[in-house]
Amino acid sequence: MDVRFVSESLLNQAKAAGIAGKPLHAVRFSRAFSGESGEGYFLLYPDCLAALDRKFGEEFQLRKLAPDELSLLKREQNGTKLDFTLDTASGPISSSATFSEAEALGKLLDALNLAAPAVSAAPAPSAAATVKPEPQLAASVPGSKPKIEIPSSGNSGSSGSLQLFAAGLLYAAASDGAFSPEQERLINQLIPSNVLATALSYYNSTPKETFFREIRNAFSEKQQTSLIANQLEVMMCDGDLRRIEMDFIKVEAMYLNYSSSKMYQIRELIILKNQLSALFA
Repeated sequence: MDVRFVSESLLNQAKAAGIAGKPLHAVRFSRAFSGESGEGYFLLYPDCLAALDRKFGEEFQLRKLAPDELSLLKREQNGTKLDFTLDTASGPISSSATFSEAEALGKLLDALNLAAPAVSAAPAPSAAATVKPEPQLAASVPGSKPKIEIPSSGNSGSSGSLQLFAAGLLYAAASDGAFSPEQERLINQLIPSNVLATALSYYNSTPKETFFREIRNAFSEKQQTSLIANQLEVMMCDGDLRRIEMDFIKVEAMYLNYSSSKMYQIRELIILKNQLSALFA
């Protein structure tokens, strides 16, 4: 998580706990540190680590942790996921982070410079076990299973079209500053693991404006429609569509010179599809 995106309310809680200055590193977790529904944050300051978390519907709890009281019991990389256990004076903290948050967590743990067990990396799953020739949306209309049009590999500069498609899902999922577990699961269902690895590298090294220009040149209008539809599906799969997420789609459509009315029609269709179970219950 970029420290620039840390909310004022979190910074004010840290100040109220006597933590001065600005955080050097920040990580957002999609669950409370207890493992229950909620969210958690690590904010690393020059002299301490602030650990904030809350269960769903509750207020944030903050722990101010001195670096010399911390030890790292576990640090394990599994593809795009990083698991850890941090031992503290008030008890261990265990959690995990994925995609860009995993990278941010790795940098934070490196900055703490704690003695730690050897980093272990799980073997990557074989492409044969994960490739889905005809991926489908996670929540299809009953009685109809629409195929997702995955653009075929092509020449788009240094990146294939499928890699750009996968990167587009990553940009969409991260547009609100964090990946949810639901978004991670859906992206892993849609994209083969070997393609996702290269797409993640592209995403981490490429500004979104450059990405917009590449897909404008590489994708047909039909492929652009497929990308926007699946980006919206990824954005909504965690239960809502935030304004900042929709702003991302609007900017992307502007770069592509894509019809705004068509973009909104796609959005409304996906919203309606996701409400079918409630509408016909």
